[in-house]
Amino acid sequence: MDIKIERLKQKLNEEVRDLYFDKEKNFFEKHFKFLAKRFDAAKEKALEEVLDEAFISKDESYEENLLKTVANLGVSLEFKYKFIRVGSVVGPMIRMLLPILLSFGALLLTINSIEDINIKYLFGMSIPTFLTYFITISVIGIAVGVFYTKMRNKRKFAIYIKERLKYEILKLKDAE
Repeated sequence: MDIKIERLKQKLNEEVRDLYFDKEKNFFEKHFKFLAKRFDAAKEKALEEVLDEAFISKDESYEENLLKTVANLGVSLEFKYKFIRVGSVVGPMIRMLLPILLSFGALLLTINSIEDINIKYLFGMSIPTFLTYFITISVIGIAVGVFYTKMRNKRKFAIYIKERLKYEILKLKDAE
């Protein structure tokens, strides 16, 4: 690849990291380090994949390479990352599950010991079966959360890089 393109790629990488990667730890990162590492790794991988997918031209001039990269990002945003808009699905699901989770949380807060919960009576299954279902659902939820975080960040990074490259193209046209 062209040296100018490599420099631009590195510069974009640094800009995206400065803008979108947190430097200070929040509550989630302090108390749930295992999950925070997974989500941070998903963000890192998303940035690497967007940069690798965007800059694919090898033998063109700098200007042609920028134009192809912007076009490639536009196509990716239109087709690859389009399905990420899941707010219409997640919103109603949260509204349905929130009362159930609040009720279950209130139940857990009112008991004195674990023996007060009759899992067989409440859920119609034994404690090991209930724990198996609970752990399975939790693991699947974490995996979906990591995937969704990666794809959402890919979309966000692609939008930023596309707009930044459009600015570079305008700057080149103004210089001519």
